[in-house]
Amino acid sequence: NVNARLVRRFFGTDGERKLSYGQFRKLMDELREEMLRQDFKRYDPDKTGFISAPAFAALVLKDAERQHLPAYVAENLWRLALADFELVSWPQFVSVCNALGMVQELEAEIHRASLVAPGGISRRTFQKV
Repeated sequence: NVNARLVRRFFGTDGERKLSYGQFRKLMDELREEMLRQDFKRYDPDKTGFISAPAFAALVLKDAERQHLPAYVAENLWRLALADFELVSWPQFVSVCNALGMVQELEAEIHRASLVAPGGISRRTFQKV
């Protein structure tokens, strides 16, 4: 049972260990990276470390759906398939997915900053965000 294994991993066999946010966050990051790795491998059967631009676009769209990105971001991701490159490496793929993962956080921070700055935020405020 997966739930039982996770509970043991987080809280120990006796259920008394404490789980910090940092530990939980680390596990979630590891799970996400493993999901990305498995997806990437499916499009890289020869294990070259590269995938095609259309495969890259499909995988980024799949990851965007998992992350529930804002519609305006997801609607423009299809353009990746039309980009002027042929192959994408694993590090490049992960970097794009990680950047997209920050979109929601960035959007929320900019929204909070704009609430206290009627008329828009300054470059300095944006850089702080």
